[in-house]
Amino acid sequence: MSWSIISSFTAAAITALVGGYAWRRRDVPGAAALVGLLLPVTAWLLASGLSEASHSPAAAYFWQ
Repeated sequence: MSWSIISSFTAAAITALVGGYAWRRRDVPGAAALVGLLLPVTAWLLASGLSEASHSPAAAYFWQ
């Protein structure tokens, strides 16, 4: 595994954890907006990591 794959999945895990933390405290002003921002960022990071980890061009294209 290359460093870019590991960093994509690590960043996705961190953004998911921060989003979960913000969701539990959604009564705090700005927490819901933060969750709304982190959800697509997490999805993008997962898709980026899966695209980089793909072994075939067709699979990589699917994740882009």
